[in-house]
Amino acid sequence: MKNFIDLRTIYDSENTFGDFSIYIDEHNLEATEKIRDFYGFSDSLKKDYTFVLKKISTDQLLMTDSEFELLSNKHFIDNATGDVLILGLGLSMIVLPLLDDDSINSITIIEQEQDIIDYVGAKIKKLDLRNKVNIKLGDAYEYYKNKDEYGKYDYVYIDFWPSLNESAFKDMEEMLITYKPLTKDENSFLRCWSYELKTII
Repeated sequence: MKNFIDLRTIYDSENTFGDFSIYIDEHNLEATEKIRDFYGFSDSLKKDYTFVLKKISTDQLLMTDSEFELLSNKHFIDNATGDVLILGLGLSMIVLPLLDDDSINSITIIEQEQDIIDYVGAKIKKLDLRNKVNIKLGDAYEYYKNKDEYGKYDYVYIDFWPSLNESAFKDMEEMLITYKPLTKDENSFLRCWSYELKTII
């Protein structure tokens, strides 16, 4: 079992980079009881703060490290192994726990915002002592088309939706079909963030 990294040890409590801002909300955004029951809540996930990543020009919340985010991403960090593809960088919450994991060979990340790559990528680079991480500027809706760019992966994790709704779940279904050819074999994992919640949200 892997543990999430306290992002307060990685980022300043407040910062702006390009069209994005990062800051701490002193309240933890707790998951509902239904979500806690679904994933199996652990006291180790309790916090008294939440990091927030926002796009300034649209005032859109892109990512947090809230209790819900920890619960819904725990399967990924516990099961990721071998060669990993992640679509969406965010705050690198799910990347940091993998850096020192001996079972991880490589981590390829596709992110469409250069500002996020520059800021978050610099934080990762300082900690990536085994040079596992390769961050590429790209669009998840286009990346799979360039067969010269990608390889085959043991775990493909698609995680770029800022919120969950009917449209997002429909998009996830299409992405699961689209990215199936990038998995190595029938034992590979292919998942979208929180798709398993489709029937309860």
